[in-house]
Amino acid sequence: MSAEPPRLALAPVPTGREIDTDAAPEATWERYRELLLCEAREWWDNEGSVPATAEKLRADYARPAPGRHSRCFLLTAPKEATPDNLVVSPPGAAEFAQPGQILGYVGVYYSSDDNLGRAWLGIYVLPAWRFRGIGSAAINHARRLVADLGRRDIEAWAIAHPAAPDDPDPVLPATGVGAVSLEGPTSLLLARGFRLAQVEYQLRLPAPRDRQGRLLAQLAALREEGAAGAREDYELESWQGMPGDPAAVADMFRRFSADIPASEGLEPSAWDEEKVVNYVERLAARGVDLLWTAVRHRDSGQLVGYTMLEWPHGADSATQEDTWVSPEHRGHRLGLLIKATNTARAIGGEIVGRPGELRTILTWLAAENEHMLAINRRLGFTIDRVEGCWILDV
Repeated sequence: MSAEPPRLALAPVPTGREIDTDAAPEATWERYRELLLCEAREWWDNEGSVPATAEKLRADYARPAPGRHSRCFLLTAPKEATPDNLVVSPPGAAEFAQPGQILGYVGVYYSSDDNLGRAWLGIYVLPAWRFRGIGSAAINHARRLVADLGRRDIEAWAIAHPAAPDDPDPVLPATGVGAVSLEGPTSLLLARGFRLAQVEYQLRLPAPRDRQGRLLAQLAALREEGAAGAREDYELESWQGMPGDPAAVADMFRRFSADIPASEGLEPSAWDEEKVVNYVERLAARGVDLLWTAVRHRDSGQLVGYTMLEWPHGADSATQEDTWVSPEHRGHRLGLLIKATNTARAIGGEIVGRPGELRTILTWLAAENEHMLAINRRLGFTIDRVEGCWILDV
C-alpha cells in the first residue's frame, strides 16, 4: 500500500492569551520572522518593517492593539514534501510549535471598532513554492474565515507591475488612475475574483552620507518656501515619541482617515486618546522611534496638520507615514513645510542618539493624490514600486 503524498497544512499562529510571554519563544517564532524578512526584502526592500527579534514579534501577537484582531496561519508541509509532490487541497492542520517546512503565511486582519464589514488579507508564498496552487488554497481558506466573521468583503494589497503603454491587456483600477500588468500577484488575485480598486506608489528618498549635505540644503530651501506663507498665522511643533496632547492627535488621525484617497467602501478609523497612547507605546516596545512635526493655527490654538516618520532601531531606512493638513487651512504650503522640516530632522540626526544613521526614507501615496506626489518629488522622492489595492466580495 503506497504512502499518502505530503499535504499542505495550516498552522495557526497563537495570539493573545494563547501566548506565554514569560517563557522563551519557540523556535518557530524566529522562523516566522525570517519568512517575514523574505517578504519585506522581496516586495518592499525594507527589512525595518519586521520586528527586530523573535521576542518582539511574539509580543506583537501577545498584546494586539485595542480593537484590532488577527487570524494568521503558517503555510506548512512535511519535511519530505517538494514543490512537485505536494497536495494542496484540501489543506490539513499542523501545530505552530512543530510546523515542518514553512512555505509562507496567510493572515486575516479585522477591527471591532470600525469598518465592521471589511477584513484585510495578508499572504506570502516563498518563490520556490509558487505556481503550485498554494496561494489559491490559502485565499480560499481566508475567504471562509472572513465569511464566518460576517464580513462583506476583503481588502488585499500586493506589489504590481506598471502596465506598459503598449500593454494589450492593462488592468485598470476603479479610480481610473494608474494601470498594472498581469504579471506577479495580479493574475492570481484576478483568478480568485478580486477587482482592482486603487493603485498606490511606493516612493523612495535616498540619503547616502555623501549626498546628505546637498539634500539638507535643498530641504532648508523648501522649508523657507513653505514658511513664507505661514509665519504670521501658524507655528511649527516637533517632537519625538509620545505627543503632549494625544487627544488632539487622535482627532487629526480620525480626520486624516476620512480625508485621504482610500479604497472603495473604506470607512474612517475610530481613534481616541487611549489608542494613540497605545500606538506610540507599541512602537517604542518594538524599538521604533517616532518623529513628528505638526503645525498649529495661532488664532484658534488648534493643531491643523501633521506628518510622522517611523524609524526602527538598527535599521538605516525609515518610513514616512501620514501627512495631513486640515482642508480649511490648505493653500498655505503647510504640507511642504511640515514634510521638509520632518525629513530634514531625520536626515540631520535630530532623533536622540542616532546622528547621521539614516540612508533611505520610504513612503506610499495613492496614484490619484497628485498634489502630495508633487510635494514628494520636490523633496527628492522618486517612484520605486507600484502596489495594487484589491477588493473581493465575500
